[in-house]
Amino acid sequence: MNDDRGNRAQALRRRVELLSAPQRQALAEALSRDGRSGGPERLVGFIVPADAPVPPDDALRAFLAERLPDYMIPARFVALEQLPRTAAGKLDRRALADTRGTELASASADRAPREPRTEIEAKLVAIWKDVLKVDDVGIDDDFFELGGDSLLSIRVIGRAGREGIRIAPERFFERPTIAHMAASVAGAVPSRSASGARAVDADAMGEAPLMPIQHWFLDAITHHRDWWNQSYLLELGHTVDVVQMRAVVMELVRHHDALRLRLVRHDGQWRQLFAPPDESSPFRAVSLRDVPPEQYGARVIQEGEHEQATLRIEEGRLFRCVFFHGAAGWQRILLLGHHIVLDGVSWNVILEDVATLVAQSVAGQPLQLPERTASARSWAIGLAARATAPDIATSAAHWAVMPVDDTLLPTNGSGTAVGANINRDADVVSITLGTEESRLLLQDATRRLEASAQALLLAGLLLAWHRWTGAHALRLDVEGHGRDVLGDALDVSRTVGWFTTVFPVSLALPPDTRNGAESAAGNLVRGVAATLDALPLRGAGHGLARYLAPDESARATLAAQPRPPVLFNYLGAHDLALPPASRLRVTDEPHGRPRSPDAPRAYLIELNARIERGALIVAIEYSHRMHARESVEQLATHFRDALGTIARATLAAPVPFSLAALDAAALATVADLLSELDDA
Repeated sequence: MNDDRGNRAQALRRRVELLSAPQRQALAEALSRDGRSGGPERLVGFIVPADAPVPPDDALRAFLAERLPDYMIPARFVALEQLPRTAAGKLDRRALADTRGTELASASADRAPREPRTEIEAKLVAIWKDVLKVDDVGIDDDFFELGGDSLLSIRVIGRAGREGIRIAPERFFERPTIAHMAASVAGAVPSRSASGARAVDADAMGEAPLMPIQHWFLDAITHHRDWWNQSYLLELGHTVDVVQMRAVVMELVRHHDALRLRLVRHDGQWRQLFAPPDESSPFRAVSLRDVPPEQYGARVIQEGEHEQATLRIEEGRLFRCVFFHGAAGWQRILLLGHHIVLDGVSWNVILEDVATLVAQSVAGQPLQLPERTASARSWAIGLAARATAPDIATSAAHWAVMPVDDTLLPTNGSGTAVGANINRDADVVSITLGTEESRLLLQDATRRLEASAQALLLAGLLLAWHRWTGAHALRLDVEGHGRDVLGDALDVSRTVGWFTTVFPVSLALPPDTRNGAESAAGNLVRGVAATLDALPLRGAGHGLARYLAPDESARATLAAQPRPPVLFNYLGAHDLALPPASRLRVTDEPHGRPRSPDAPRAYLIELNARIERGALIVAIEYSHRMHARESVEQLATHFRDALGTIARATLAAPVPFSLAALDAAALATVADLLSELDDA
């Protein structure tokens, strides 16, 4: 046996030893693969009837479905008079594979199909392929093993809603396969009238308390906060006139209540107000027909800068669209919104909707969008109610005792920070991993180490931080998408708003990892994963306790804690979600600065990790007045090296014990181990 097989067998033995004797016996009796007629191998369950009759195939399957994950449910059940035994009285597994018995009647000849069998399954397969950017998707494939993450799951849920398929977010994580989702969806979304008209929900209008992330923004950005935007410039593949484009924008704003948001302040307290639709338009058209084409770019920057700088959070001017049109069909759409009304997931919704509406307008069809999910106002009210629950008061203690990191960061070379930390002085150092290395790191490593991509990246950052500063711990703020805080209570998969969570995390480097040994990398990742798993409400409990909980003393305690100097945000797959047939294209042409150059930066170091076209990209933002570029480049190098250490360690890590992933040779190894354990 070579070293690799020996390591795997040893790890497998450890997992099997955790099973009780009856569990091992039951496992052994199911360990057989069936490859009849040259078809795919299937898991087979062998049953020896007792006094009672053998239950039907479907009854057995339903019974096991309540107790086992999908991949451990046999595809076939075979009834035997008795199990074959060796001379020593042990189960003869090899003889079992050749034993013929009575196969239980099944509702389907193939219980583990890969191809879609229904229209809903076919639609979900198409959605998964597009969102995950993979060509081969079966209805029994695991979404997360194909490279999916929680952000992409929201995109899938939103796309499914467009196709009339309602998927509850919690249901998605229970068993992330198309077969399971298709069998449990709530059904088709009610169709709208041919005119596309639909009244705005009453609960989408009126005042609401601020969300925790909005409180965070008003605390962290103390001035120039009106100019703190996100924006995209789109190139049109259609020829659209001004009237059509104005109608598209008006329908978009009518549909999404957050685009009509304004903040109001009364007696020093902020509230948010969701205004009803009216005839005021956030749309402006700019004709460039009298401008030489070589000057189009400069005019886009000029006009874009003007719009970026004139949003007003207390006046409701928080979302704008500028339509540029020039000679020979040249057209651009600038969409920009204040961050307080939208986030990255929201942009995917908005871009999809703009593409849909433009295509409908060009085709002469009525403008209509899929039915809304829950309003942003309902979510804000739901968060306020959730903050009054007893577990939020208890969770405040988790954050109150978190140690404060006083590590001195490598500065600009003089040993002291120079100047104010503002956007004008921000710079970026980036690292990019190749697609194969990224796949190994974020798919294979997460599966083998049983940890999320976020945990794996934070483990790499912790190791890099130690090499950069010499510190054995790191306290930092971490961002989450936040759309899972209320569980199934409200579906916000197609809701525009700012749902992000920001919460502090304290990470400590295990002693056996400090020398950079690859053998300890797995323990490092698992330790970080355990720290994240222990966070109340996956970190969202901090914002609820800090800003919304009724306990004033708990709020004051958390407010007194200094903000960590570092922010980490893993955005997942960041390829923008324009529909496959869309003729719109996101451009990288300059279109004005999204933030005031004089606004304060909330952190000294900000790390944003994302996947684009299969490659991991990490952008490290810093102030050149606070840190020398050479020093930040060292941090970037340490981070890349640390991720390489973890990736290499993954090659030697055992695969988690999953029958569905075992081939015939591996199954034979399991059988041998079981026999050895029973003999012992």
